[in-house]
Amino acid sequence: MVDAKTGFIENETSLGYASNEAPKGKVKSDLEDDLEVIEEAVQSVQIGDPVTKISSNGLFFYDAEADIYCGMGISTLGDTRRVVYSWDVSADNGQTWTKMLDWNYSNSFYYSPYRFGSYMIRGWAMIDSDASTLISTVAVREYHPEISATCQMPNPGPEGGFLVGMTTYENMGYYYELLILDCNLYLQGLPAWVYTTTPCAIEGTSFWTVWAPVYGYYWTLFRVYDGGGSIIDEVCYGFENDGTIGKEDLVTKTGLAMYEYAIPYIGTKYVLGGNSLKTGTDCSGFTRILYKQFGIATMPHSATQQSYLGREIQLQDLKPGDLVFYTYNSNRIEHVAMYIGNGAIIHSGRAEDGSSCINIRYNYYVPYKAVRIMKD
Repeated sequence: MVDAKTGFIENETSLGYASNEAPKGKVKSDLEDDLEVIEEAVQSVQIGDPVTKISSNGLFFYDAEADIYCGMGISTLGDTRRVVYSWDVSADNGQTWTKMLDWNYSNSFYYSPYRFGSYMIRGWAMIDSDASTLISTVAVREYHPEISATCQMPNPGPEGGFLVGMTTYENMGYYYELLILDCNLYLQGLPAWVYTTTPCAIEGTSFWTVWAPVYGYYWTLFRVYDGGGSIIDEVCYGFENDGTIGKEDLVTKTGLAMYEYAIPYIGTKYVLGGNSLKTGTDCSGFTRILYKQFGIATMPHSATQQSYLGREIQLQDLKPGDLVFYTYNSNRIEHVAMYIGNGAIIHSGRAEDGSSCINIRYNYYVPYKAVRIMKD
């Protein structure tokens, strides 16, 4: 429909609201200068100049806060005011399209979706109503009405790890949550969401956490809820801990190297008395193989005997490569695993899905004892 006050075309569908013009205050001031330049260029063309062919220069986007404001650039000779435009939107990667604005003489398109996500914007152009001159161009735009920025970076603070956070445009009683997925576990078909802040109410618009990942690849899901608990925005980005984070000392460096060495053997079945990363091993056989690979060849094939090696350390002092021991329901040591950081272990034993194999576990049972065999 045409707005009686502005003369601009407007439309509203299940996908959102569309217009030829962005509402006042939604676009940065420098956009007005850009549009004036465009209008002057259009006015410089004399009315009546012949237009026989047009070509697209693609879609261009302006900074309109969280909404989508774009235009279609064209190349032609003659009177560009004889060119008409139409706009479609797809919210399902081009499987279906919704007509948002029908044919009109404005090359600008303002779109305010009703839900966050990825949208394909398709602009059409032709000369008058001559279908033989019809052209189109498509661009993809992410729409995030609440999340204005995200961050994943090495933490400069003394605790190390990664600093992960997000900022929103405003905070109307929102709840913020950060969730981290371990890509290595995901590819194994194992439970892979290894960390969450849980939804948190905060003051201000910035939410941060510090997380210390082991070597590997991760995805962070940044999520915002309204006061009623409904998700109103989310975005996901990947990051890598390439091993340079957390290698400040020799113990940690060697421990992460052992973990990296063991990764290809995740999924190898548990075999009581076994001593092979390929055909099967038990818990103490697994740690014995890792330490032997890194220069300690005298490890006994026994969890109890391994617990007497090195020196005992407090659980809060654990570093990657340290051994942790479990008693379960008895008073004797029944299991050994290697700590890999951030509350996680790698071991040959019970996996999250109930199988017994070499696997990674987060937030496993509280260890009975921990020892450090490598020298600081």
